[in-house]
Amino acid sequence: MNIEKTRNYLKKYDLGKLFLYILSLFYFLICELRKFLYFSGFLKSYSLKTPIICFGNISSGGTGKTSAVIEAARLIRSKGLKAAVITSGYAREKKKKETIILKSEEEKDISLCGDEAMVIKDSLLPLKVPVLINSKKTAAASDAEKYFSPDYILMDDGFQHFALKRTFDFVLINSTENIREKLLPYGNLRETYSAIKRASAVILTHCELSTEDKISAFENKIKKSNPSCTILKSEHVFEKIYRPYDGKTLGKEEYENTYFSLFSAIGDPESFERSVSSQKIKIKRAFRYPDHRNFSKNDLKLLSETCSDTPILTTYKDFVRLPQYWKDEQKEKLHVFSIRLKFLSDGENSFFKILGI
Repeated sequence: MNIEKTRNYLKKYDLGKLFLYILSLFYFLICELRKFLYFSGFLKSYSLKTPIICFGNISSGGTGKTSAVIEAARLIRSKGLKAAVITSGYAREKKKKETIILKSEEEKDISLCGDEAMVIKDSLLPLKVPVLINSKKTAAASDAEKYFSPDYILMDDGFQHFALKRTFDFVLINSTENIREKLLPYGNLRETYSAIKRASAVILTHCELSTEDKISAFENKIKKSNPSCTILKSEHVFEKIYRPYDGKTLGKEEYENTYFSLFSAIGDPESFERSVSSQKIKIKRAFRYPDHRNFSKNDLKLLSETCSDTPILTTYKDFVRLPQYWKDEQKEKLHVFSIRLKFLSDGENSFFKILGI
């Protein structure tokens, strides 16, 4: 039973709600103590000469950090500047003490780097942006500075990582989320909205799936915590549907009003499904798995049997986790839904202004 199911089960009972509330209180106190120890100097924070840009959450996943890191790297490279990405390689199976560096097409071992790092590497490979993986982000950042001399180091998921000092903190908030969300484990928040006072800017994501009223409510809540905070609005725009086996891109006439079977193991499967529907694709069935799931043989057998009557559609993050034998078995049917984060209005210029570019 995963956290979401356990939480929903406990919330059926008053005693369960009280239990979750008490756990959230303890969680809050531990987080505050940890912040105090870092900010007061009892625990050491390391700094580097290279400016570090952090992309993080105050909630637990599903905001689009990976897409934001990729887009930020693209924008920095568009100015002729060098960038490197550091990440802890969350949910990877094999962990090494030394930093793993991804910078070539041949590097495909998902167990060593994790799905998000692989997605970032594949997306930024044409721009020659290296991805460095280490459970200790200070070590990854130090190696990035030492070996690549980038103009900026982009840190994936580090808003609560106080061991490494950052130059800029971008906090991502999914604009479709519950604005009254509570702290873990009662809700999905890692920190309360008061933490936004530490942010250089907030990026509201998935605005294309939200409403003006809800976006405005988020803006007001953000400004209460940090009146001077810059708010950047963004959307995830559709790029294409393609078949990885041969790289074929489907034309509109091949996917519009056509039934597909979907599966995903990401933080926000609903946004994926809504994005698919927005392209006039008919969803025959949609399978949701826990975030970062390593698909078992039984998972894949069920997908093969159940989805035999339709093409199959998934995210690239899920595709990189699939075993090769299944990719080969489903090569004619398996497709990837490709999207990218795009800043709305004057967002790109605001991003550059914050960085001083």
